[in-house]
Amino acid sequence: RKDLDHSMMCYYATTTGTQRSSRLMSMCHADGLMVLPQGRKGVKMIAEPGESYPVLILHRLNGGINQIPTVLQGTILKDSTHFLKCRLTIGILNFVGTQRNDNIVDGGETLKLKVEKSFGWEEAIIIQSLSTTHLHGIKDIVMDRNKLSETLNIILVICSKTKFQTNLEVTNILRSIVSKESSSLELYAREGAANQDAISALFEPVVGFINRGNKLSMMIGLSESGLEGALGKIKHLLR
Repeated sequence: RKDLDHSMMCYYATTTGTQRSSRLMSMCHADGLMVLPQGRKGVKMIAEPGESYPVLILHRLNGGINQIPTVLQGTILKDSTHFLKCRLTIGILNFVGTQRNDNIVDGGETLKLKVEKSFGWEEAIIIQSLSTTHLHGIKDIVMDRNKLSETLNIILVICSKTKFQTNLEVTNILRSIVSKESSSLELYAREGAANQDAISALFEPVVGFINRGNKLSMMIGLSESGLEGALGKIKHLLR
């Protein structure tokens, strides 16, 4: 999974981060998939900087140089970029059931603290935090890049104090906009939430990729009940 930088009539590839089959987030900023030959002990086991290999292009590159997000800190080593730290950029959409009448500013400071604590202060940064009481407005907000920035790695949709039937409706709405669902991460999230609060096992988490224009973002739908347990269970699998 590679970022491709076009210059001097050729492409230079840099890794999108730790490469592991379970780390789906490494696909979010990828332009292509590099095809490496099988390693042979005693012959060659490592792809060295400067070597050429075929790449499967994932989308149109437009011949431009990809902008490196400001949240990345990197150093140049030989002819490739090695990132020292990559903080996940997160946007929160808090859906508040209509049975709750208290006013909420932005997405709620308490909720933001829960998310930051769950991911770890050095692992993620919350860029935006919004709230809505309109069930059928969830889809529009999630897909609108003017409301939730297109630079977000993860969009968290969190249901606060909603009824069981409403939770099912939210789940159906989120599943309708997911292009690739991860049932394994959903299972992990549900298990983590239940370990914190048994009743939260009734909520069906939604985890998967959504296509927002020309960029994929991961969307995670969870209940505020058991939120820290769910995020704590899956956070290491999101990079």
